[in-house]
Amino acid sequence: MATDTGERYADGAPRNPSYLGCPGWAYRRTVGHMVTLRIQHPITDFEIWARAFDRFDEARRDAGVRAQRVQRPVDDPRYVVVDLDFDTVDAAAAFRDFLTTVVWAIAENAPALAGTPETLLLEAATM
Repeated sequence: MATDTGERYADGAPRNPSYLGCPGWAYRRTVGHMVTLRIQHPITDFEIWARAFDRFDEARRDAGVRAQRVQRPVDDPRYVVVDLDFDTVDAAAAFRDFLTTVVWAIAENAPALAGTPETLLLEAATM
């Protein structure tokens, strides 16, 4: 049986939580408060959109994005849903402001954007 080595991530999660019976990524997902910035909007072309999205990888990392998911509806290839996970509401809101003023406001930064993006700041519901 594995034992705790005492090594920790910045959020206090153990680096080797196998002694708890779960992989590290699963343990870290259940510890602490995570805020998700959900963005959804129509697009003109997914490949063009993806290249533009990739150009802002460093900006996402610098803003504190911990994880990201890009999804598309099964029946609409011209629509995209993006979830960006942050440690705080303030970080998520600041990045939403960056997207609004720097990315979406300039056509060259968002060449495949069709329409106005909808955003939500989400937190896990306690049940």
